Amino acid sequence: MRDLSDGASPSTPFTARSGATRSERPFAVLIALCAAVALGGCSVGGAQPAPSTSSPAATVSATHSSTPTPTPSVTRAVAQATDGASPAGPTSTSPTSTGPTAVSVAAAVTITSADWNPTASALEVSAYVDVLQADGTCTLVVTGPGGVTQRISTPAQPDASTTSCGLMSVSRDRLASGSWSGAVEYSAPQTSGQATFGPIGVP
Repeated sequence: MRDLSDGASPSTPFTARSGATRSERPFAVLIALCAAVALGGCSVGGAQPAPSTSSPAATVSATHSSTPTPTPSVTRAVAQATDGASPAGPTSTSPTSTGPTAVSVAAAVTITSADWNPTASALEVSAYVDVLQADGTCTLVVTGPGGVTQRISTPAQPDASTTSCGLMSVSRDRLASGSWSGAVEYSAPQTSGQATFGPIGVP
């Protein structure tokens, strides 16, 4: 055992060693801390890493493209096309005015005779109408062999109480030999009527 009285201070080496250990300890702790949080960054001065200002959500939303906005020229063309179209509306149909309808009154036609006249060589028919009018027309229609039809018209003549068709005749040169039948038709602006007669033989 060394004597402490020889003047040497036994604490001098120990003091120097202790001072070096204390100065290195903060760096060792700092290095260990940096190794543990290497991904988080490290600063010797003890300053904390600045927080990131961008969030993952903001980064993701920035990568998506929004719906393209139509250019002013396309929008203008669509607006012009829309302005030119007329809106469809209900279609109305105006009723057609036909005016008053003339009413035809039936008139009775009476045949007084219908026969072949060999002397006149003609088919003759007489008739009258049971109305008194001055603007009527009598028409004799006869149909013979083969469906051949002959027609003659004459103005009706009013008499005391009726309207006469007179004696109407069809000459031989217009009739073929055979059986003929027909009708007497009467027509006026507001009156009409007819009567038929049986077959008449033409030689």
